Amino acid sequence: MIKDQSFLDDKATYCIDCAKKNGATDVQVSVGNSVSETVNFRNKKLDESERSDTLILNLTTFINKRKSTISSSNIENNNLDILINRCVETAKNSPEDECNTLPEQELLAKKISELNLYDKNHISNEKKINFLAEVEENVFMDEKIENSESSFSENKSIFTLANSKGFLSGYKSSSFSASCVAVAKSNGSMERDYEFTNQRFLEDITKADKIGKVASNNAIKKLNSKKISSEKIPVVFDKRISRGILSVLSSAISGSSIARNTSFLKGAIDTEIFNKNINIIDKPNILKGLASRPFDREGVKSSEIKIVENGILKNYLLDTYYSKKLNLKSNGRAGGTTNLFFQNGSISF
Repeated sequence: MIKDQSFLDDKATYCIDCAKKNGATDVQVSVGNSVSETVNFRNKKLDESERSDTLILNLTTFINKRKSTISSSNIENNNLDILINRCVETAKNSPEDECNTLPEQELLAKKISELNLYDKNHISNEKKINFLAEVEENVFMDEKIENSESSFSENKSIFTLANSKGFLSGYKSSSFSASCVAVAKSNGSMERDYEFTNQRFLEDITKADKIGKVASNNAIKKLNSKKISSEKIPVVFDKRISRGILSVLSSAISGSSIARNTSFLKGAIDTEIFNKNINIIDKPNILKGLASRPFDREGVKSSEIKIVENGILKNYLLDTYYSKKLNLKSNGRAGGTTNLFFQNGSISF
């Protein structure tokens, strides 16, 4: 059972009050609790079952333009008193940096949207085991499958974020995921592939039989593949490849990469970097979205932004610190992207 929201709120408020009494000019604190249960299968047999329960507090104190951060899994008040004092003293001896500030008041989220991110339903270990047994049965329906691994995880979490400018908010979230990796062998050729599902709500995950069949079919399709000669030809990428492309892009347009001059896209705003048919959007307000959030890790409101419009780069990913480094404003991307995706084109697969 995850902690109650009011419990986390009280801890966050306690830290802010105590840090201010110790001389901090500004404070930010987050308190989070996560409970996870995972079952693993290997070759039709139960391999492992585990449960974890984590509780952690992250505290950042500011002495004007000096900053220090500390974290702890022991959030008893007597331990927090020691940590807070240590954090404030460390901040006093840290170098000054003009960009060390909390977000501007007007950027903080005011109205917290309900994004339907928490499913109160729980699936027992017995049902997890039955689910994976069905996955494994469907994987081995083809004799070419030599080996398999499958997993089912359930995660429930809750957190509170607060700062000395009056921001105090948090929410619950959940996720249910299942995956299967299949190894196929035929005529000396051996290949592996996978299938997975990951959803906020239990009722939305892919059925067990489909996960097994898709993992099996994907691995078998790779068998006895042939090399082609080097040539210039059109290529159609599987939709899974989009994740890798977007990951590279998001790293290249992060505020830290731009400010540190380590990105090939520095100075590329309003420059064409893709084909004109490409549009890339980061949308934090998708209901049940796996990366949806009403605000970022600093409490700044997360709104939809167009990263690439008609092939042209329109935005970097900015938090408070690096937006100040670049003389820009945070766009609520402390912690990175949210639901980042390519807008669908007009041509079918």
